[in-house]
Amino acid sequence: MNCINSTTINQRYLNEIENFRLFDDDFMSKVFGFRPEETEFLLQKILKKDDLKVIESIPEYSIKNLQGKSIRLDIKAIDSENRLYDIEIQRANEGSVPQRARYYSGLIDSNIMDKGDVP
Repeated sequence: MNCINSTTINQRYLNEIENFRLFDDDFMSKVFGFRPEETEFLLQKILKKDDLKVIESIPEYSIKNLQGKSIRLDIKAIDSENRLYDIEIQRANEGSVPQRARYYSGLIDSNIMDKGDVP
């Protein structure tokens, strides 16, 4: 019989916890998910924008695109001048290309604009 003592188990968990970062998907969804007031406070401090208001804090919120690839937003926010923000949490530089940002912006715009609106 293999006997593992509690010190070994605790050390394993401590090692895993040491690798957590606020911007890891799993951890971020617990910190920011469904808690708009706390999310707003943290984002105002991180982005240095005191007028930022969080509209939704829904982890992995999807916007479907019938013509192609859908997107998943981390946080949707608005500032005092009614500018909409899609805040994407990402630790790595890979995947953060300008084309992705343009695609996300275009899909968000197409879902909030009414027919005849001029950007």
